Amino acid sequence: MKKAILILLAASGCLPAQKTEFVTKIYQLKYADANHLANLLGPYSRHINLSAPLHALTIDANKESIPEIEEMIRRFDVPPPPVKNIEVTIYLLSALGQPSAGAMPPELEGVVKQLKGMFSYKGYQLIDTLAIRTRAGQGGEASGVVDKPSAKSDVKTISQIKFRSVSPSTDEKGSVIRIDQLKVGLRVPLISDGKVQYIDTGINTDVDIREGQKVVVGKANMDGSDRASIVVLSAKVLD
Repeated sequence: MKKAILILLAASGCLPAQKTEFVTKIYQLKYADANHLANLLGPYSRHINLSAPLHALTIDANKESIPEIEEMIRRFDVPPPPVKNIEVTIYLLSALGQPSAGAMPPELEGVVKQLKGMFSYKGYQLIDTLAIRTRAGQGGEASGVVDKPSAKSDVKTISQIKFRSVSPSTDEKGSVIRIDQLKVGLRVPLISDGKVQYIDTGINTDVDIREGQKVVVGKANMDGSDRASIVVLSAKVLD
């Protein structure tokens, strides 16, 4: 008779509901942002208190949900990937209307051969090399003196390079480095009637470059003569 009553109660949905057991646990985070992780775990808990300064979560949840919550904490409370260092090298070449007597560094011989096929200049000289080491996602800036001042004058030509950020990525062909808002140029002095005025020459662009390649990214006239400045760029990710 009792068995029949239980069957009838089960069929009618009148059996008393099983009591849900809630527990409260505190978790100390090592790496993850407490706010972000609290948002992620919200649907699995009844209530969450967080302390951003202490990197801690106090979670009130169904006891049966705790294993899933702890698995998610293990999955996301991990150290961030290491920040990569990137070296950007700028070669400033002077393109001349007459053959150049100076030798070009071996690493630029292929670039000069390419330039001779692109432009009608008869000679090329390396006038400055600027190298910047920075972290991925950050910018960099450098300047240098191209011409040493003569005994008669302190006037110098200044080379300048600046970029907002540099970011590496990988595609099916290998590593690619993106440089945003690259500015490269020269401040060239012009002397007239004993007065010195500077003119700015150069390029301003965004560029993507294959790691280790040397790429011609721009050309600008230097002073209205038959000379021009050529900007060659190389970049690599450092170990």
